[in-house]
Amino acid sequence: MEPESGVMVYPYPKSIPFILTTEFCERFSYYGMRAILTLFVNQVIGFSETDSSVLFHGFTVVAYLTPIFGAILADSFIGKFKTIFYVSLIYGIGQLVITLGSVGDTTDGNQGIAGMPTTALVLIGLLLVGIGTGGIKPCVATFGGDQFKLPEQKKQSETFFSIFYWAVNLGSFISMIVTPQLRANVSCLGQDYCYPLAFAVPAALMFVAIAAFLVGRLCNMYKMNMPNRNEENLLKKTIRCMWSSARSDKVAGEKHWLDRGNEKFGEKFVADVKAVYNVSFMMLPFPIFWALFDQQGSRWTFQATRMNGDFFGVLTLQPDNIQVANAILILVMIPIFNSAIYPLLARCNLLKSNLQRIGVGFFCAALAFIVSGIVDLQLEKTYPTLPAAGHGQLLSYDLLPSHTDCSLQYKLDDIDFTLPSGDTFSDPIDLEIRSYQLSVVESCGFNTDDLGLVTVSITDEKSTSFYFWADKTDPSILRANQAEFPNQIEKSSSGRPFVKVIWTQLVGGAENQNNTIVLKRVNDPENEEKQEKIEIGSVLQYGDTEPMEISKPTEYKVFLNEVELGNANFKQGGNYNLLVSGVSGTNTISVQTVTPENSFSMFWQLPQYIIMTAGEVLFSITTMEFCYTQAPVTMKAVMLGMRYLTNAFGNIIDIVVMKAFEGVLPKQAYEFFFFGGLTLICMAIFVWMSLGYEYVDYTTGQGNDTTDETAEKEVAEDASDKKDGD
Repeated sequence: MEPESGVMVYPYPKSIPFILTTEFCERFSYYGMRAILTLFVNQVIGFSETDSSVLFHGFTVVAYLTPIFGAILADSFIGKFKTIFYVSLIYGIGQLVITLGSVGDTTDGNQGIAGMPTTALVLIGLLLVGIGTGGIKPCVATFGGDQFKLPEQKKQSETFFSIFYWAVNLGSFISMIVTPQLRANVSCLGQDYCYPLAFAVPAALMFVAIAAFLVGRLCNMYKMNMPNRNEENLLKKTIRCMWSSARSDKVAGEKHWLDRGNEKFGEKFVADVKAVYNVSFMMLPFPIFWALFDQQGSRWTFQATRMNGDFFGVLTLQPDNIQVANAILILVMIPIFNSAIYPLLARCNLLKSNLQRIGVGFFCAALAFIVSGIVDLQLEKTYPTLPAAGHGQLLSYDLLPSHTDCSLQYKLDDIDFTLPSGDTFSDPIDLEIRSYQLSVVESCGFNTDDLGLVTVSITDEKSTSFYFWADKTDPSILRANQAEFPNQIEKSSSGRPFVKVIWTQLVGGAENQNNTIVLKRVNDPENEEKQEKIEIGSVLQYGDTEPMEISKPTEYKVFLNEVELGNANFKQGGNYNLLVSGVSGTNTISVQTVTPENSFSMFWQLPQYIIMTAGEVLFSITTMEFCYTQAPVTMKAVMLGMRYLTNAFGNIIDIVVMKAFEGVLPKQAYEFFFFGGLTLICMAIFVWMSLGYEYVDYTTGQGNDTTDETAEKEVAEDASDKKDGD
């Protein structure tokens, strides 16, 4: 259409809604799976926290090594549409393989598929997803930019990139809230959690993304720019130029070793490669920032498992929910920095250059990890005291009829114990590992003739229970038993409480058939799907169960079969022994806290997230601008690939450090301090390197026909991957 002004007006591309839908669904798929990955590998597959973190960072390495190949495929061979579509199919298959692997086999009461190779399937799925997400990283935003005619549609393209940025953040934000809640609050396949559902939703969204993208093509909506196959890929040509120059002999008058390539590649191209070389040199310290940044999804998530996620009594945040803080804070901080902080500091002649901002970004990352280390030291004060090597822990219980005027006293070999009158249980006591002979010093009037051969065995670094009770047929006879199953003293990696039942002289149960302790949520007692059932068998006289991880920390009504016994409150991170005794003629319950609940709020992680997100604004966005302005127009795609590589190398640093220090550092906080100190050293090196750097703005230089469209595409690509460490 041509209005009276004579300016051609072009309609907004109809293809854009399909591209935005694709990006939203793909980001939901990626971050939804990524948010729950470390806890799944730890809780279900059984990897240690360190190995789970290593796998997480290994996956991220793949995701950031493959974008270069995706860019080459799109720019030199099959174009952006086919690259996005074909690689997305690999991506979707990978998500399905992970979902299938999460179903598991039929061991430990799981109702999965017999013989299912869970670990192998998950590893294969992660490899496919890493290839898929990396392959489309360089393509989606630029494919969207290709739909506009510039400069005529410059304003429309600006609007697109703003909406694109919000689609990225909205997808990641929603997924990091939804998938952790699905895995924690839905039960399936005989387990208290439902990882298959939590993985299936992101997998489904990936196929929605593929479908939306394909519909746009079937409706002939897309503007397709195919690559010129006669032109050599710039990244490949750049590598050839460097390799050839490095192997060539010196030439007359050379000022730089790359001058040796002038004759073969031309002075103009070699000059561009020199610019890439100079910027790449400044990027050498960059990986350490990503090494810290990406630990939000690994070490910081495991730190959150030992914290209390109570959200003002409304809901319980899951440990993997806290990662959403970054998604929220980045949306808030970017406009604050651009409209307030940067202009204010510029008046004081501070943070005016890219390198200054990057340097402060390093400092923020280091400070965030120092803060996280301090938080971890405070958090350690809430940890249970575990038995040292060569020792075990003993808990004693008095489940006898009331004897208020007398304290039960006994010995294990020559070690004295007292159960004060009125106290049902003792404090934990550490003992050397061996077998101990029981002798009763003060029986409070009970007959001890049958206790002559009772022994207590202490197991290395385990906790055991030892309880006294009265014979039902003759209440004057004192009995004593060691529990068959150990107590749970280590906190669950999921933050859920463990409950172990110990009982004596139950009444109202059924002999010779199975009896059940049923835990019904106080706020929803009739919902059978949310009830916890602990089988105690047919022996009512005495016994105990293995500790069982229950699905939700909350207050429960306790039932023996259909008979209500009372209420018990099991809190996040706590481990409990539920004592049920019928010595008084009526079953009564009491609860011992074996391991205290998580009392340290997850909100204490917010300072480190705020500081790290401020560092992200200073570092991630500024490095994008630095690489764009300091690289010739022909080399901007190469520089984008180099930035992806710094993220990959950062995650390799994580893997090396975590495995090197595994079992070496006595506290997790020391590893946080190490990363913080290493980053401060890299910051100092970067500042020293910056002193000799000379800025060359290629966006305004003569002969560099750069458009705003290119800048916007680059920024959008950065936005789509920023929370991955880019």
